[in-house]
Amino acid sequence: MADYLSSRHIAQVLRDVLPAAAPSGLVAAFCELCELDHGAVLALSSTPAAITEFLRGQGMAPAEPIPSVVVQNRLIKRYRLPPDQLRMSIVHARIPRPSSVCGIEVFLADSPPPLPVIEGERHDRHETHIAVRFTGAGREGLERLWRLLATCPGGLKADGGGYNPAHGEAGCTVMYFRAPGRTPQNWPRRLEIIAAGRHDAILRHHQTCTQAWDAEDTGSPEAAAAAASPRTDHGDHDDENDENDDGETEDADDPQGRHLLRLLTGAWTTQALKTMAALSIADHLQAGPLTHTDLARRTGTDPDRLYRLLRFLAHPWIQVLTVTDGRFQLTDLGRRLARTSTGSMRNLAILYGDLFYRSFGALQEAVSEGSDPFEVVYGQRPFDYLASHPRQGEIFHQAMAEGSIFLAQIPKAVDLSHARSIADIGGGNGELIAHVLDAHPDLHAAILDRPEVIGAARAHLAQRGHAGGCHLIPGSFTSDADVPAGMDVYVLARVLHDSDNDQCRKILDAVRRAAPDDSTLLIVERLLPDDPGRASLASLWDLNMMVNNTGGRERTQEQYRQLLQDAGYLLLETRQLALDMSIMIACPAVADPSSTSSLPAGFMKYLR
Repeated sequence: MADYLSSRHIAQVLRDVLPAAAPSGLVAAFCELCELDHGAVLALSSTPAAITEFLRGQGMAPAEPIPSVVVQNRLIKRYRLPPDQLRMSIVHARIPRPSSVCGIEVFLADSPPPLPVIEGERHDRHETHIAVRFTGAGREGLERLWRLLATCPGGLKADGGGYNPAHGEAGCTVMYFRAPGRTPQNWPRRLEIIAAGRHDAILRHHQTCTQAWDAEDTGSPEAAAAAASPRTDHGDHDDENDENDDGETEDADDPQGRHLLRLLTGAWTTQALKTMAALSIADHLQAGPLTHTDLARRTGTDPDRLYRLLRFLAHPWIQVLTVTDGRFQLTDLGRRLARTSTGSMRNLAILYGDLFYRSFGALQEAVSEGSDPFEVVYGQRPFDYLASHPRQGEIFHQAMAEGSIFLAQIPKAVDLSHARSIADIGGGNGELIAHVLDAHPDLHAAILDRPEVIGAARAHLAQRGHAGGCHLIPGSFTSDADVPAGMDVYVLARVLHDSDNDQCRKILDAVRRAAPDDSTLLIVERLLPDDPGRASLASLWDLNMMVNNTGGRERTQEQYRQLLQDAGYLLLETRQLALDMSIMIACPAVADPSSTSSLPAGFMKYLR
């Protein structure tokens, strides 16, 4: 595979992989918008250690082997093996030759696989495929590629795909295609497209996929398929009926019923993950695998009941744990429920499974009667309740910080090198200001937030080494006396979505009265798509805001533009951040907003 990729241009590779009837325009589009990323192969009768050593001998720098559950389950199903008879891993490596810009992906068994697997895969090479990475600008290019592939003559079919939020800064969208027949190298005609970020093309791709995913693989590029879709590839099938490896059609297995069951049992998953976080199971497993009896002793729980919970958490639908020889071990996904792990989401799991879980029980009343679910369940408005219940308030604010990895991108998304001061209105625990001061330590910074919150900012900034670099203001977002005046940059990050339009106008009015005419306003929110059928986390979080924030809602860019205009601001530009977040850049409106030359001179320097 390495020799093949090193000796061919992307156009030659695509002509091998795509159907013979593929138009030349399709190949040209790929050459314009993509680059080769890797070739994937299945190695037979070799251990991970042997493959790693072999790759090093070829001058490559292989990464550590990681589990490959998708390929493992495909082989088990294809060859009707007992589930415990095959364990698969993946090794990634870059091809070091000057003529190559890509790498290889090797699937292999942790011990020599059964003879039927060796014989069948050596002959058919089901798992071999070529991957390209989309490098074009904007989403239109990927949409164009998808349309060209979807209408390509020669039997090309969608073969799974999805979005993996853990792959890269903005996540990763992956789409697989397959075609009948074999390449000149006697490989399957399988093509994988990898694109950074979340793309709407995956929605139509899902609708046309011909196989159902049954398992998840958190370590390979195939993780993207598992992260967003309950589909499993059972191998190459060229027949019209698309029968699976058990000789049954998809109708016999009822994939729609299976998918609906997965949705209906989502509440079970939420509670299981919350219990895992609350019992600190991930923390106990950080050092290595343990039996359920060891874990029961450490967590003070009933061994039998804990075992049943752990087995649930190790299910392919969940897979925050794996189990080998009776010992449970964290996956990379499960590790994020530990207190000290990078990207920990432990407090989010507790918040969603406790406080927010109970308020969602009143969703029907909210839709039918117009009531506010949080107030119905708890008898107080959300922030009043959090202020009077300090423990719940602490979990909430820690959870908000855990879900804010996009804040680290803001100093890179907006050029603040010319600013002298910045004020974060509703700055919470100070995470955003900490990132800003990491990049611009000479900035004068201020945080305004409710009195019961500001203490968390003081402690967090001290921990990050910025105790003396930020002025902390306990007060109200709508008070002219509290909003600091004369700052170069003002930030409202996830503040406006907490409020109805009237309250948003009061907040923006207070900021505008404090802001100089040459200042810049940055608003960080999830933007609802204009098309309600388009996939966006904002559509999901809008329902959460209805349930758990009295008057709260997500909004479209146009709705924010109108709110800004009402407060005397002009929306200049919107840029994308991770997790479907956006940063809107605005400035005080001027007499002639249609002309860039009439805008205040001070704010343009903040635009890259």
